[in-house]
Amino acid sequence: MEAPLIREASPGDPRLLAYVRRAADGFAHDFERVRADLETGASVGYLVHVSGVAVAGFVLGHDDGFLVVEAAAGQADFDLVKTIMPKIEEAARFAGARGVRVETYRRGLVEKLGRLGFLTQHVCMAKAA
Repeated sequence: MEAPLIREASPGDPRLLAYVRRAADGFAHDFERVRADLETGASVGYLVHVSGVAVAGFVLGHDDGFLVVEAAAGQADFDLVKTIMPKIEEAARFAGARGVRVETYRRGLVEKLGRLGFLTQHVCMAKAA
């Protein structure tokens, strides 16, 4: 397998926005918030390329000294989290951030990040009215 290449994407890149929409998974407010952050420059989007083809996209922002993964989605023949997260951690160290923060409702991602040394910081629960 060719090593993945991570490139910054323009805020309006339709490939990036498709990944952000997929990451929002039906939560329109999340998609609109991330898109607004991209447009204002508060966050930066990236595309992951393999053999010249975009296979994933993610958006990084910052909050309270942390580099924050605001959205991420993709599909590849390799483990995207295991492959890309160390690059994001490296970027956080380079930027002098306190660390990397990821908020998710996906239990499998929580487990996968736990195997990479991430700790649960808080739990948010909801119930329909």
